[in-house]
Amino acid sequence: MIKEGKENKIEHIVLPDMTAAAMRSGDADVLSTPILSAWMEEAAWTMVAEDLESNQTTVGMRMELDHIAATPVGMHVTCTAVLAKVKGRVLTFTIEAYDDKEQIGKATHLRCIVDREKFNHKAQIKMTESGNPAKPQGKAGEEMLERMNRSHYEMTGWALDHMEWNPKDKVLDIGCGGGMTLKRLKEAMPDAALYGIDYSKTSVDTARALNADHPDIQIEQASVEKLPFENDTFDKIVTVESFYFWPDPAQNLHEAVRVLKPSGTLMIAAEIYGDASLSEEEKANVEKYHLFNPTKEEYKKIFHDAGLSCRIDTYHNWICVTGTKAED
Repeated sequence: MIKEGKENKIEHIVLPDMTAAAMRSGDADVLSTPILSAWMEEAAWTMVAEDLESNQTTVGMRMELDHIAATPVGMHVTCTAVLAKVKGRVLTFTIEAYDDKEQIGKATHLRCIVDREKFNHKAQIKMTESGNPAKPQGKAGEEMLERMNRSHYEMTGWALDHMEWNPKDKVLDIGCGGGMTLKRLKEAMPDAALYGIDYSKTSVDTARALNADHPDIQIEQASVEKLPFENDTFDKIVTVESFYFWPDPAQNLHEAVRVLKPSGTLMIAAEIYGDASLSEEEKANVEKYHLFNPTKEEYKKIFHDAGLSCRIDTYHNWICVTGTKAED
């Protein structure tokens, strides 16, 4: 239980990278206000962390800070926080800071108790919306792609296990996104010839950076509407969490099959499908982002119409659809 009157002290040494000049909050070589504020927050949040439920954390709401004296590099700073008031989920702290000589700051700081998972989920939704999942752009797009590399990792591994790989396969990843699928394939098959395309420049740059240690992986900006490859080029084609966004999925699948070798295999992997038991949030996202989200029967028809056999595997709401191109 969180009780008023609890106190906590922390101590730090001012280092050269903590000055106003280093932090770009001024040009003086003394402790910066942003660093002092962060230390005050540290004194507050670490005080109550052990009193929270396992699924809870606190986040800062307000900091009224008076930075009243300068502290040079090398001095110690002690921040003392006192929990002055508890009102529902809102905690009010009073905080004082001293260096080796004198008081340098005082503050009133408000923090709110939140559910960690729900809070992080809302933040990730904001990142997704800002980054544009259909065509990632800018810094927000880069951050979204890095998150997707992590969040899709388990599902991607599950789907890739449904493919029969040859160590020297020539593989195309359509909609390669942040490049994690290519990285995993290269680590598993060092002798494979790997190619990736994405129509987002941000995705191409991110995928290239992730695979910088493998310069033989060829990653280009291109659209699935007109793939820059000759007929019958690839042994395998994969697309992970991308089929939703293809401009004309049924027609574009014909284009993908064009560059697939006879007896080659194409795989579509997705975290949702049309007749899965979707949450209300997932259903809303399908509408919001205009996702093409076929049912299992619709996948079968699309694959057969494109000249592919069709095998469907599901796990929870995940789907892996694989098809082999007929011999000439």
